Amino acid sequence: MTADQLFDRVLALMFSDETEKSDLLAQFLATLNIHLLELLPKENAFRGTKLEAAPIITSLTQTVDYSDRILAFLPYGIAGTMFEDDQNIAAQYKNKYEEERAACVAARFESVVDVYAV
Repeated sequence: MTADQLFDRVLALMFSDETEKSDLLAQFLATLNIHLLELLPKENAFRGTKLEAAPIITSLTQTVDYSDRILAFLPYGIAGTMFEDDQNIAAQYKNKYEEERAACVAARFESVVDVYAV
């Protein structure tokens, strides 16, 4: 997913449109980079090859190379941080983000050999 696609989702959550995009761009990129840094340990749990550092997104054309699981709830965290018009809605978005972030646990199943089999 590109940063632009992610930005469009954030704008939709904030009840904004394309006309406000340029005004919110700098805040969006800064907030996105903060969240990517925060989510790095979660992202690395899903990867075979771990990232050494969170990517720094500087333009909307860049790809945000995180798992689909994380990209699904990331817009809520960004919108919750940026949305100033209604603090109740912002709090709901932040709560959804925190709930999904807490539930985002990577686990791998491995077969077990029963060494006590009779």
